[in-house]
Amino acid sequence: MNATSQPPQKQLPFWPGVVLIAVGIPLIFWLRFGRVDGFAIGFTAFLLLIVFGLRFIPVLNEKYGAEQEKLKVNRGPFDWLGAVWLLAIPFAPFLMWVVDSLSVITVQNWKIILGTKAGLCVLIPVVSVLPLIKYVRGKAVPYALLILVIGTGYPVSLGWHAMRDFISGPQQQQVSVTQVNQIHMTYKFRDVPTEILVVKLADGRTLEANATQAAIETGPAAITVLQHSGVILAVR
Repeated sequence: MNATSQPPQKQLPFWPGVVLIAVGIPLIFWLRFGRVDGFAIGFTAFLLLIVFGLRFIPVLNEKYGAEQEKLKVNRGPFDWLGAVWLLAIPFAPFLMWVVDSLSVITVQNWKIILGTKAGLCVLIPVVSVLPLIKYVRGKAVPYALLILVIGTGYPVSLGWHAMRDFISGPQQQQVSVTQVNQIHMTYKFRDVPTEILVVKLADGRTLEANATQAAIETGPAAITVLQHSGVILAVR
């Protein structure tokens, strides 16, 4: 007796799904929070990384898996850091976002906040990926390196400016403010103002400030700014 053939399951086409994530996630952030910041872009990139991984890693494993099993690599005492690296890819940016959400960076606490963000998104991923390099061997080297670079580069790209500002510290600058706008977000279908100010300068730069920490008006101003993060800490 012939078994009844099951019709193939319909799946969302791969590339339309990628486009939907690349466009839809930033759009959701813009509609909800009124802006598309670094976290929104990074979160979108992480989702795309998962989609591409689920699509191509099984293919690569089928193609190169047998060869990789034959390659003998001696395990080291720090191989457990590979698990830390894997966890750091999604959770380091998330924890950095939590730090941003629960704290307001000021002249007094910038070292603690920037040091925490740089440690989470730069130091931990970079250190924990090192023991994995010895496993990059055989014909799969280009793909393995690409996975390590993308996996490490995602959190590092989000914490890079925090690390640079942690090293260089706040800068004192004389500027001319041309425009100050308050960011709004959507809450229960209502337009609600936030404490975040977008400050445009005459030199073309766009910075951010917290309304509770800096009273900013148009015209000349002396500011204390984190240059790489683009955040104003104080105005005199």
